[in-house]
Amino acid sequence: MTGKTYDRLLATAEAHVQQGHGIILDATFARREHRELLAEYFGKRGMAWRFIEAQASNSAVKQRLRVREAKSNQVSDARLEDFVKLTRRYESPAELSRDRLIKIRTSGPLAQTVTKALQSLVGLQVKPPGLGTRHERQS
Repeated sequence: MTGKTYDRLLATAEAHVQQGHGIILDATFARREHRELLAEYFGKRGMAWRFIEAQASNSAVKQRLRVREAKSNQVSDARLEDFVKLTRRYESPAELSRDRLIKIRTSGPLAQTVTKALQSLVGLQVKPPGLGTRHERQS
């Protein structure tokens, strides 16, 4: 089921990018094989991509899971009871180069975390393929 979910996520992402939109894929990509699928899928299509690793302490993750479970309208397959199993299965994205990987600590407020992530993307100057500077296009 996970494989089908990622396949659908990538296909949907591609459709939006083809329409000229930037996208954010909100998924764990916790296993190397899923990140490699992302890299291969987007790489073959010439689509620019970056991976953001949102880092939180174990206690923060557990607290967020408790809050999520208390809300009846939250859709997620991650539950507090799965914390140990999910943590054990996580594979650090060490295979990604520094120009592909952004690490963000999530200890502050959500707005601060999102701002840091967006600033990091801007710092890497992520651009859609084929959209160089005006000078590059005229050359």
